[in-house]
Amino acid sequence: MKYIVNIGVHERLSSYLDKYVNNPDYWIYGVEAHPKIYERLLRDYEGKVQNVTFSHCAICTRNEEVVLFSDMVNHPLGPGSFCSHNSLSYDYLIKQNHQEENIQAFRVPGRTLKSYLEVIGLADKEIELLCMDCESLDADILLATDFSGFQIKQIAFEPVMMGDELYEKVLAHMRQFGYNKVSVWETTDRLLEKSSDL
Repeated sequence: MKYIVNIGVHERLSSYLDKYVNNPDYWIYGVEAHPKIYERLLRDYEGKVQNVTFSHCAICTRNEEVVLFSDMVNHPLGPGSFCSHNSLSYDYLIKQNHQEENIQAFRVPGRTLKSYLEVIGLADKEIELLCMDCESLDADILLATDFSGFQIKQIAFEPVMMGDELYEKVLAHMRQFGYNKVSVWETTDRLLEKSSDL
């Protein structure tokens, strides 16, 4: 069995993962922090997809309850979308031009990446792809994680909001663990690939 982890599923799994859905050779683990969207994911995928397990938590830098900020009124997909624009960073939503009166706060369970992988039983397993969409916090999570004990072949993340200095810091951190190849993934994201000779 080959494993894929999608952090920050939102209203659906990443479109890149469509080719793996219901593929008996793969198992997909999806993480969604927003409680209402998580419940909808369970309903939408139940009985239709045989190789997906969803978890309700926020991947972050600590194992404790955290506050998730959400605007379900003015989402880029439009007000008719069930999806919301969510982040553990209130400032991020404000910078994205969300209005204070539309932002709701939810308390949700928080887990580090290491803790989450241990809970789902993949901490010592080979993972084909880890794709992250953590709304401005990808850098914090990557920098807080020691990848030396993991077997993750590829990591996709969003460099949006990082800035050049933080982006270079992330790349330097990941090079310590053998992630030397960097390429564009899904138009705006970046894909880190672990050197095969390590």
